[in-house]
Amino acid sequence: MKIFDLHCDTIEALKNNNETFDNSITQFTMKDQEKLDKAVQFLAVWVPDHLRGQEAVDFINGYYEYMKEAVGKIADKAALVEDMSDLDTILNERKWAFIRSIESGAALGGKLENVDHFAKLNFKMMTLTWNGINELGSGSRSEMGLTDFGKAAVRRMEEVGMIVDCSHLNDAGFEDLLNCSAKPFVASHSNLRALCSHSRNLRDDQFKEIVARGGLCGINIYSRFLTEPDDLGAGQKEQLLRLIDRMLELGGEDAKIIYFGRSVEQRMNGTCAGGTGAFLDQMASLLNTNTAGLNELAKGYQTIYPIASRCGVFAKTDVQPLLNEGAAKEDIAVSILQAVVNQTISGLACGRPIRGNVAFLGGPLT
Repeated sequence: MKIFDLHCDTIEALKNNNETFDNSITQFTMKDQEKLDKAVQFLAVWVPDHLRGQEAVDFINGYYEYMKEAVGKIADKAALVEDMSDLDTILNERKWAFIRSIESGAALGGKLENVDHFAKLNFKMMTLTWNGINELGSGSRSEMGLTDFGKAAVRRMEEVGMIVDCSHLNDAGFEDLLNCSAKPFVASHSNLRALCSHSRNLRDDQFKEIVARGGLCGINIYSRFLTEPDDLGAGQKEQLLRLIDRMLELGGEDAKIIYFGRSVEQRMNGTCAGGTGAFLDQMASLLNTNTAGLNELAKGYQTIYPIASRCGVFAKTDVQPLLNEGAAKEDIAVSILQAVVNQTISGLACGRPIRGNVAFLGGPLT
């Protein structure tokens, strides 16, 4: 079995209880490691909402030192990922790969330079908020969106290669993140509001936007976010399977094509789908609409024109002349959507003719 867990914040309990990774009685343990083929674990340092300024910065610095010491005690079983190029080496040695992360941008102490500070300490991911308000924005306990500092922090995180994590962020903040981010982001521990209406969970459209931008969403198995009302875990396995099924329905899997013949052959797209949503947003703006409007326009098309696939610069050079020549917006809209389809299918088929019975699953095809 393989495990890739985007969030575990019990490192504080390990420290407070003076436990180690392989003898703990907290929610996290490395016992039975031999049953796992590969294990990647993000270790999140949670910053309480009441910590601010340099106190919050020092709090993370302290856990940085503790994490080095704790992992060093089990060097034969695990290693910290200092550079993402280390990941394959660690896993090939059949060790757990631990990746540092931060839960709450309060860790920055209100100073943008601390993004660089924590990036140099090899913290690879950070949520912008926890549940309350901090200098970047707010979690689900208020309706405030991202602050100017929060938007600047997002841009700086992207510049230094630190992954933006939108878990805990409220709806207004999520919308601001869509507008200020240029790279894929993740929701490290968020479920779906359609199945459990907790405000910490994602709406379907938010989940689909993460997928379209090439991001990731990690499941939260705490019963409070799986079912309502919280029944202390009763039927939790069924709730978890229901959640996974819906995430797959919404496109939460890689694009693939399955050929059904004398044997079944499956091919997956080796190219990240990241940027599809941004591409469609950019093309829609040329038609003075949004992606939903693009879809509605396409329903009335008569002609499909060739459009450069998934590259906003080249696609614009195809779309703008069509607009100048008076081509129908309906025809341009369907041509833009066809460009995404063409690239996706060609990337999957890799030159093999698409004949007979086939199935398309995942990615933009969902």
